[in-house]
Amino acid sequence: MRAQVTRPWQPFGVALAALAIVTIAVFRMPDSLIVQLQTNGPFTSVQADWAYRLLALAAAAQAMFVGFVVLRIKRVQSSIEKDPKLGEMSKDQIAASLGRAGAGMAMLTLLYGLSALFIGGQRAGFWLFLVLTLIQLAWYFRQTGVISQWLEFQPEPTPHRIRDVWRKEPPDYVPPLTRGLTGSEQR
Repeated sequence: MRAQVTRPWQPFGVALAALAIVTIAVFRMPDSLIVQLQTNGPFTSVQADWAYRLLALAAAAQAMFVGFVVLRIKRVQSSIEKDPKLGEMSKDQIAASLGRAGAGMAMLTLLYGLSALFIGGQRAGFWLFLVLTLIQLAWYFRQTGVISQWLEFQPEPTPHRIRDVWRKEPPDYVPPLTRGLTGSEQR
């Protein structure tokens, strides 16, 4: 019988709530503040447009990288095999970790949008990042669900305790940086 792995929905729920709060705050920003951001911004209008384009490109590239490379079953499988700490985690812990990572990466897109808003004062440009964030959250939620279903069919993790990471030093051990300071070394 396979163990049921719960799909991590909590990080995505928190991300959606934060997205809603930020969206309402941006929507309710007074126009005078937007005009002030445009006139007193660090860049000229042309520079702000280019900064917006670069941020949009970075957000799209990051979204595609996480969706097509990071949140894949093969990547998770190789990470479990290579990383002993990850190999010791339970299936639910792995799924929860993937959920937090996916929701966090999607929220980076929202941060790019806020940066574009405050750099150039383009409220209309913020909505592109909002839509991108919503698409990412839906996509990553689906991907973590697929990975959670895959984890259900995997064997239980075997506890490979990491040995010899911290070995107890002998009682007369002196760290290399302090050997000359203690006077314990004879020449």
